[in-house]
Amino acid sequence: MSVISSVSAKGAITTDIIISDLPDDVIAALDAIAERVAMTREDFITAVLWREARKPLLTEAEYEEAREAFARLAWMLGDAHQASP
Repeated sequence: MSVISSVSAKGAITTDIIISDLPDDVIAALDAIAERVAMTREDFITAVLWREARKPLLTEAEYEEAREAFARLAWMLGDAHQASP
């Protein structure tokens, strides 16, 4: 995969992503899905990347669990720090 950034005529920074070595069956599947939703392959892949990039890395429950675990760890480390000479 290659990532190429450039500046457009209007001064906006654009980025092209080049993905190589995809098997023909993967390309065919992407084309079939794109055609089914009336999109070009490029537009479909762009939409998938936008959707994936906007997904939260953690669910709300996972975030809360991690926050509570971190708070417990900080509390335990604080107690250990206070107990040491």
